[in-house]
Amino acid sequence: MKKADAFVLSGVAFLLIGAVAAVIFAPIGILVLVLGVIEITYGFSKKSEVDREYSVEVPEGEEGRTVEAEPESEDSEAEALYDELLTKYIDRWGVQTGMQLLETEIRAYTIHGETFAEAVRKVSRRQQKKTS
Repeated sequence: MKKADAFVLSGVAFLLIGAVAAVIFAPIGILVLVLGVIEITYGFSKKSEVDREYSVEVPEGEEGRTVEAEPESEDSEAEALYDELLTKYIDRWGVQTGMQLLETEIRAYTIHGETFAEAVRKVSRRQQKKTS
């Protein structure tokens, strides 16, 4: 979505530059104006692709129906915990080393049969004990 907006904005910039350039030297100005129109058209087409990609089909007669949110699952809790751990590791050891260390610790538990969620919880508890 941001890329599509960037194309539209750069197209507008091309149009402005092309208008000024057309006053100074018409052939170059017209070329830049055409490039601006192409850029804006491309940006809007990308924007509509993104909108279609994330749109949801609503069956007939279901427009007013509300959907209740599912309670947070164990996996989403583990993902949040993982993100928190990753932030701490990156702050302490840097991006590359922090990611490698965390993944290695989690892998050590998963190799022995733990699920990802269980492994993340165990690494988190171990880290909490270290800081206490």
